[in-house]
Amino acid sequence: MRLLRKASLSFLLLSVSLVFGFHVEKRPQTIQQPDGTELNVFVSGDQYCHWIHDAKNFTIVQNSDGYYVYADLANGLLVPTAYKVATVDPASVGLRPGLNYSAEYLNKIREEQGAYKVRPSYLGSVHAGRKETDGNAKFGAAVMNPLVIFVRFSGEAEFAPVKATYNGTFNTDVNSLKNYYLWNSYNQLSINSLILGGTATTILSYQDSHPRSYFQPLTASNPGGYDNSNRGARENQLWVNAINALKSYVPSGLNVDGNADGYVDEIYFVVKGSNDAVWASILWPHASGVSSSITINGATVGSFMCVFESWHDVGLLSHETGHVLGAPDFYRYSDNTIAPLSIWETMSNQTDPPQSMSAYTKLKYMGFINSIPEITQTGYYTLSPLGTSPSAYKIPSTKAGEYFVVEYRKKTASSYESQIFGSGLVIYRVNSAASGNGGGPPDELYVYRPGGTNTTTNGTISNAFFTSDVGRTQFTDVTSPNGFMSDNSLGHINITDIGTAGSTITFFYKKPYCLPTFTKTVVYTSASVIPSVTEAIQYIINSGTVTIASGQNKTFRSERVYLEPGFSAVSGSTFKATTPNCASYQVIPPAARLLAQTEVQVSDNSVIQDADDMVDVQTFDMFPNPATEQVQVRFGAKLGQADLIEVYNAAGVKLYTKTVFDAQQTTVIDLKDREAGVYYLKAISGKESATKMLIIKNK
Repeated sequence: MRLLRKASLSFLLLSVSLVFGFHVEKRPQTIQQPDGTELNVFVSGDQYCHWIHDAKNFTIVQNSDGYYVYADLANGLLVPTAYKVATVDPASVGLRPGLNYSAEYLNKIREEQGAYKVRPSYLGSVHAGRKETDGNAKFGAAVMNPLVIFVRFSGEAEFAPVKATYNGTFNTDVNSLKNYYLWNSYNQLSINSLILGGTATTILSYQDSHPRSYFQPLTASNPGGYDNSNRGARENQLWVNAINALKSYVPSGLNVDGNADGYVDEIYFVVKGSNDAVWASILWPHASGVSSSITINGATVGSFMCVFESWHDVGLLSHETGHVLGAPDFYRYSDNTIAPLSIWETMSNQTDPPQSMSAYTKLKYMGFINSIPEITQTGYYTLSPLGTSPSAYKIPSTKAGEYFVVEYRKKTASSYESQIFGSGLVIYRVNSAASGNGGGPPDELYVYRPGGTNTTTNGTISNAFFTSDVGRTQFTDVTSPNGFMSDNSLGHINITDIGTAGSTITFFYKKPYCLPTFTKTVVYTSASVIPSVTEAIQYIINSGTVTIASGQNKTFRSERVYLEPGFSAVSGSTFKATTPNCASYQVIPPAARLLAQTEVQVSDNSVIQDADDMVDVQTFDMFPNPATEQVQVRFGAKLGQADLIEVYNAAGVKLYTKTVFDAQQTTVIDLKDREAGVYYLKAISGKESATKMLIIKNK
């Protein structure tokens, strides 16, 4: 597989090209001081930037003598202090927790290592340039045959004879790389890893002529270590030597280029011992590329993945293999104001056993899902668990380039979804203009969670699943969370009646009130008669008056268009309303109060009635809506005495009429004999009327 083309030598002097990181938080690790003292600390970060810290999140670095000390910050860079770890309370000497390099410095490092570059996909030319809306590049059955090579350094003993254990992790265990991707791809991708050399039980590793310290940073206590001038060349030569030493063990008939792009699918290097904890070391799990002309069975060596004897779990392998297949990182590299996804996405924070990728990732980057259908109508919808079915829905927003995706995640003890926070409907925001979340904000993919109501408030991501089982049954503009977009504007979504998290989950989606575009073309009888239009938008705070000069055309976005008294027009004038992604709407002129009307012809010298005589959409309420056996109607003061209530079906056929004698009281409408579906309830008083949508659901 070609993940990376041959890198230039000048670039390799800094690092091997296109390094893809593996992100962890608070991974326990033991480090040793030069005097032999062992310290139990934590490591967080990824290949580009990982750092050591204590349990209280005070950052730790090595000083020039090789001792681990607490860090301080100077000019955006971490600097060592005089305080050795575990010899002082860092807070008592004025140090602050959570220190790290400046965002500018970290972005520079990541750019130099290719973190923001687009990854080619395993699907090759079929998948190249595919958009999440294409829905036509189905992955199809595919097989990858990666190679596994073990690596140790000078002076280190051979790996223990536990080849079956490694083969289990890669191929045969219930929780294995192979079985994970079979499950995650709905049996469309089989990854069959081959361990090179050795016997059925023993491991044959490549032993480099250099000690481990040769591949660790240069310090006073490690004078033979690397610096930025030779880091990339040293790492590249290590992998080249290891491949050359063991490539003869590849069977001549093995297809190592499953997608026929001329490159070996993948090589996994398992390095002896543990990863380094020091900042941005070579010896950290990562995926990158080898610069060489080595070929195996006619395919050129390109991409590889580095893991460790002590750290090669399936969660790690699944994330890095996701990069091989074309997915970006969905965690943020620098801005940690919020966590966009956490463990709801393998390419963000992975678990072990690993969790499912999101439906969006499976569609756009993996090709495991052929399409995500878009909801365009009000009604009830049902989803099966994403882990067992490629089931999800796309819901439009009112912001161009952004939309919602909903999927059902079901936590099951015996499956790869055993580590997610809980079972329920998970709702994402997609920003088509972004690529991954590494450079966020803005983020390509974000999951909504209680308390997260804007782009800077994290909320409680562990509660980002909606179900009646936990009392989270609504997601609207006024709930917490609400459907905010990447610029904090509202996306106008209305999901209610979210059901229990069973074998399936059901929810009710209501299209937002229409926000049509009204185009008015008018020839005026007199230049002195100039109308004005007042916008009345329920969901968008944008009130005011727009004046139209004679001969001009104007476009308005509004639920209701009010024309002030005195407007007159000659024959042929029109009002047109276009309604992409909108629900039903009304056009206001007299004799034109019709549901879902798309064009209203204004007759010769028509006079528009005063706005005070018009019926506002909020003059009556009905509840519950959706309803089952009955609905209660309550009128506001503006409507006053209501004469009639009428019920229509979706085809506009009148089904029911009830006379109302006291509009100040609640009126009950019997629905027992009505089938589930969309209806319209119309209140009439004299010349005034108002219409609202009514949903009747299954009893």
